[in-house]
Amino acid sequence: SENQIHMGSIGHPEMCHKPCLFFQAGHCVHMLSCTFCHMPHSHRASHLDKRNRELLRNLQDGSGLQILLDALRSRAQHLPFRRAAMKFVDALEPKCSHLMPRDGSGNILYQKNHKKLASALKGHVFSALIALFTKIVSEIDPTLVTVLRELRSQFEADILHMEDPTVHRQLASLSYAGHVGYIL
Repeated sequence: SENQIHMGSIGHPEMCHKPCLFFQAGHCVHMLSCTFCHMPHSHRASHLDKRNRELLRNLQDGSGLQILLDALRSRAQHLPFRRAAMKFVDALEPKCSHLMPRDGSGNILYQKNHKKLASALKGHVFSALIALFTKIVSEIDPTLVTVLRELRSQFEADILHMEDPTVHRQLASLSYAGHVGYIL
């Protein structure tokens, strides 16, 4: 039904999973319990090009985390589930603050790289930014990965609990209108 939310479609298009190929073919046997998205995805997922991946990987002092955190905060401001997204970002920052530069804003290299990466990250959906952040953290401090997974699980639970048919239609309309619709 139009008002029913499929498990894999929660948070579409910013936090949903990949599209369900069986649903697209017209025969998903799992329907509401399917862990893949049953909403339309009009675009392929954004990815950093090789130059930007290397740039992000080579920022040794934690500047890459700060740039990703800035991108997460910026993206969260424009989501239909903004309150839950901001709660996630606000919880994330203190857990990783010891890995980030004390004052990156004055660093010339940080400013130059921030502009390049911020521009490249604009096309990424929220879950892709979280995945990039987690990957960078895992390379710097693997012990924090469990903490990040717990924060993400709580965030997804927050979205699930706040999600109602009205919000779900609002999320879906973003994809139908062609504004968003990336897969992960």
